Amino acid sequence: MTDVNTVRTMLLDLVPFNRHLGIEVSDAEADYAQVQLQENPAHHNHVGTIHAGVQFTLCEAASGAMAIAAFGDLIMSGAVPLATTATITYKAPAGGDLRARGTLSEAEQARVRAELSTGRKSRFRVEVTLMSLTEDTPLTQTSVEWILLKR
Repeated sequence: MTDVNTVRTMLLDLVPFNRHLGIEVSDAEADYAQVQLQENPAHHNHVGTIHAGVQFTLCEAASGAMAIAAFGDLIMSGAVPLATTATITYKAPAGGDLRARGTLSEAEQARVRAELSTGRKSRFRVEVTLMSLTEDTPLTQTSVEWILLKR
């Protein structure tokens, strides 16, 4: 597992758009990573809630933070993570400060590592839940499929 400071640095250095929006990595553990975003009027849509594109970007960033937390050592050795597909379900209007938590089980991480050790690529899916910073009610659910490629 890659430590939270390295996840934070890599997520913002590899994807400058995350820094542009103000996304911050708040936590990274063995099977989850969490990012957060402070509300900004520039993030609003026409009805005053957080724009769908901002919600998606926050969820995608959480999935990327999870990929880095799980496979940062491989990425630093030249492996390339690429998001290939994503699905998103908006469950309730999002407003205020937000957080998104991406999860990937340790068993799935072991499978990806084993597959990559015998081949050139492996696919995995990170499930993400977007919530308010202060409540656990899911506002948005996202599933992002990644491919990890050896160079």
